[in-house]
Amino acid sequence: MTEVVITPLAEADLLGIWHYSFSNWGDRQADKYLFALETAIHGLADNPRLGRSIDHIRDGCRQFDYKMRIPAKATT
Repeated sequence: MTEVVITPLAEADLLGIWHYSFSNWGDRQADKYLFALETAIHGLADNPRLGRSIDHIRDGCRQFDYKMRIPAKATT
């Protein structure tokens, strides 16, 4: 199984997602959403080839969209 490593920058992003969710939908929904997101992230360890290839950004890199509410794209 592939190991999932959440970097400090990713951790800060997750915290920002929680704060955004909290300010819009309250703490219960923010907790629920973050738990589901972290579950999905760790679930990628079981199937790291989910999502689509974005090798143009970095070889071996994949994008997995999870309940996106705002259009986003990865940039280098």
